[in-house]
Amino acid sequence: LDPALIRPGRVDHKQFVGYCSHWQLSQMYQRFYPEQAVAMAEEFAEKALSLSDRISAAQVQGHFLLYKLEPRKAIEDIQQIIV
Repeated sequence: LDPALIRPGRVDHKQFVGYCSHWQLSQMYQRFYPEQAVAMAEEFAEKALSLSDRISAAQVQGHFLLYKLEPRKAIEDIQQIIV
């Protein structure tokens, strides 16, 4: 961010948001696709982390929005998450 945006008096608190863990990926899948089996959420998390251990929550959300009506395709096309 531009230093003018984060100078004293403009930002009250800084919070580090790291990359997603297996648990977080699984939970995000379950929340986005609540009608799907937990096993699918686990599969999503495992496949995602097999590609990279540096996946942000924003990347995951964007991926889910691309496949919002296709939960199985979100898993099958997981490589698109790091493109």
